Amino acid sequence: MLLSYGSASRLKLILIAGSVTPFNRNLEVNKPSGNNALGMSGSYSFSRFRTQLSYFQKSKNGRKIWQQAGITLNGRLKNSFYYTANAEIDLLHSTYQRLRLSADYYRNRWIVHGEISNQKPRLFEDFLYQLFEIEGYSQLRTGISYALNKYRLNLDYLLSVYGANLSNKIIIGLSSGWGYLGLVTNLEDQGKNFGIMGNVDYPLARKWTLLFHSSYYNYKRHLISVNEEAAAFSTGFDFKPFRNLIIGSRIQEMVNSYFKNDFRGLFRLKYVFDNKK
Repeated sequence: MLLSYGSASRLKLILIAGSVTPFNRNLEVNKPSGNNALGMSGSYSFSRFRTQLSYFQKSKNGRKIWQQAGITLNGRLKNSFYYTANAEIDLLHSTYQRLRLSADYYRNRWIVHGEISNQKPRLFEDFLYQLFEIEGYSQLRTGISYALNKYRLNLDYLLSVYGANLSNKIIIGLSSGWGYLGLVTNLEDQGKNFGIMGNVDYPLARKWTLLFHSSYYNYKRHLISVNEEAAAFSTGFDFKPFRNLIIGSRIQEMVNSYFKNDFRGLFRLKYVFDNKK
């Protein structure tokens, strides 16, 4: 469940609450249990910057496995220079979880981007409900993009440091008003990994929108040292019969060595409450 509130584009509040889906994907309402999640965030826009506060927690078998608070500040110093500063705090261990600072410079058709971040080890739960911990890392990201008619060309370089290991990644992307396509090359000691990702949000008619997302990436799992191939895609439609109502449907599938075929359907109903006439 997600509830959101916005006031004149200055104040925004979001509340998220949910329960873990059954492992066998049965179409049923879960009984109350200790497997749930709760989150909230609030942001306010000032004249030249915006600040956001957030809180999120997740429980498994009645025990909190993730409890995190965050603060984000973004704005502009001049008309062409924008910045974002973000800090995430791990409340379970009383330390920071992630620090990130990024900046963008706009010049005619060009955008130059720079980002530096530090991530401590983080506990995750995958779609098989297995708990695992990713390594901590520091990362430097630089990029440049150029607007060409209705399209934008992107070139990014990522340098990640995992303990004594280095990861070099190059991303080439093409984006437009209705979609994105990206190619990823990851250069590591074990060899080259290649990936492709795409996202389409295409308006078919005034009330209909076609949605498609796909990704294929040779990735290294955090628990094992061998590479495996993984693919995922989703497609569907959004129908907007009225200004405040959106009815959506999705078909999703994931394929990897753990699940040969994880196929599911999703129905989404969204209603926007506002005072506009």
